[in-house]
Amino acid sequence: MKGLVRWFPHFILGLIACCCIVFAGCEYEAPITEQPTRAVEEKLLGNWSAENGTERLKIREFDASTYVVSYNGHLYRAFHSDFADMPFVSVQNIDSERRTYAFLTYRLEDKSNTLALRSVNIKMVPKDVKDSLQIQALLKKKLKNPALLNKEIQFVKEQ
Repeated sequence: MKGLVRWFPHFILGLIACCCIVFAGCEYEAPITEQPTRAVEEKLLGNWSAENGTERLKIREFDASTYVVSYNGHLYRAFHSDFADMPFVSVQNIDSERRTYAFLTYRLEDKSNTLALRSVNIKMVPKDVKDSLQIQALLKKKLKNPALLNKEIQFVKEQ
C-alpha cells in the first residue's frame, strides 16, 4: 500500500499534464486550413469523459461545419482541417484575447464509443509559424515522424 501511495501523486500529475496538452497547447496564430474541410460529424457530438473521470469534453454543433467545444469549462471553436489524408482539427481558444489555435488528430471508435485525441507536438511544428501554408508544409514534411503527435488521450461518450 505504501508503494501505491508514493506512486499515486506522480500518476495524477502525469495524467493532468497529458490532459492539459489536449487544448492548452494553443499556440499557433493560424489554423491548418483557412476554412473547414468538411461538415460536422454527428458522431463527435455529445458529452465525453476521460478515462480518469475528471476531464470532461462537451462537443456541440455551432453551424454545419463548426463545433463549439467546452473542455473543463473553457470554450473553443473547432473545425475539420483534414490534410494529407489525416483527420486534423483546428481548435481555437475563444476564451483568450489572442485566440490562438491548437492542432489535433482524432480517432473515433464506434463500437466502444471512444474518442482518441492527439495534439501536434509544438517541438515538431514551432509556434512561430505564422500562416496556414507554412503550417501545412511543416506537417507534410514531418507527417511520418512518430514524434509529430503527443501521447493519445481517450474519452468515452456519456450516455
